[in-house]
Amino acid sequence: GARRFSLVNGLSYVDAVAASTLRDPVIYILPRQGVTESLEGFIGEKEGFRAIGGTGVISEELMKNVKSHLQ
Repeated sequence: GARRFSLVNGLSYVDAVAASTLRDPVIYILPRQGVTESLEGFIGEKEGFRAIGGTGVISEELMKNVKSHLQ
């Protein structure tokens, strides 16, 4: 399977459409919710990700949280 995924703010559908063209699985995360328990296992099987929309859409704190769950 894919070793990377695209991370998208669940409230930014424009970024989600862009991410869908990259051929990686797309993970939608709501900023207030963060990495849920159900996503931890998926993220833990991956080596890296691409944040779509940059830090203006996905906070540095959320990106650090996601990185902490990578392989």
